[in-house]
Amino acid sequence: GLAFDSDRGVAVLHGGFGNSPAPSVPRPTLGDTWEWDGQTWEQVTTNTGPGKRASCAMAYDPQHKRVLLHGGGQDIGGNTILSDTWAWDGTSWQEITNANGPLRVQHQMVYDAKRQVMVLFGGFQARGSGAVDTWEFDGTQWHQVATNGPPDARLAPVLVYDPMRQTVILHAGCQLSPFTLNPAYFNDVERKATADAGK
Repeated sequence: GLAFDSDRGVAVLHGGFGNSPAPSVPRPTLGDTWEWDGQTWEQVTTNTGPGKRASCAMAYDPQHKRVLLHGGGQDIGGNTILSDTWAWDGTSWQEITNANGPLRVQHQMVYDAKRQVMVLFGGFQARGSGAVDTWEFDGTQWHQVATNGPPDARLAPVLVYDPMRQTVILHAGCQLSPFTLNPAYFNDVERKATADAGK
């Protein structure tokens, strides 16, 4: 997971997969946190944190001045999927308990500045089981706000916030299953419907 902290001017990275020591050995899941200040990477030492995981979603919450991390998987096969939510304030990780987030891996999220909520979409909730629902985080809890969305479940879509149109834009992604040798890729663009936009 990677997110840019615009108040501190650093990019924050957590987890991922390391190199396999041998072709027959699965790639290890990592649990370290790093920051990039535009010139150098520096590993941050923390006493607590999200721990080992990959394919989690991270985004910056400017309202609370913290990087949020949600979900991810603890193994490369997608067998152990997480639903926890953590906040990084530049000094320490704090778990947001009772956030009630969805089980999700290889998903994306972005901060909607107009409505001051984090928006989550995509990924899968179990091996081979894609998700088409949309969730929003109000700073305390996740809420499912739609049970369907852009056509077809997809992994790793691109989510961005468009400040001019004040809406969340989704682009592309990969068709399930990610464990096939030749997955299909999308090239569509979708806009999140809001009450203000009306469509």
